[in-house]
Amino acid sequence: MEYVAAQKSLIGMGPKNFLDSLWSKQQAAIDEWQTEMQLKPMRLGSIHLFSEQLPAEQRALTGVQQISELSETLLACIQRQEDQSIAVIPDGPYVVPVCAD
Repeated sequence: MEYVAAQKSLIGMGPKNFLDSLWSKQQAAIDEWQTEMQLKPMRLGSIHLFSEQLPAEQRALTGVQQISELSETLLACIQRQEDQSIAVIPDGPYVVPVCAD
């Protein structure tokens, strides 16, 4: 439940204010570190979630952009960026992405 509370704080405060709130504490609450780790890739790029199996209330807790059309979103992301590299992580947190040059 602590992770859910941290995610709700992220969504309510926004990424910058959530991170600022962590810096003002002497000790982080349980599982806030995981939400903080989520902010690292969010600072570098956009994160989109496509899931047909995750219930809507759980998708809302992710704090990332929800999408319903995968192909259109991928194309839009590629067209929007100067660097046309994208990462597709099919199994979410159970995958360790590695960049192979």
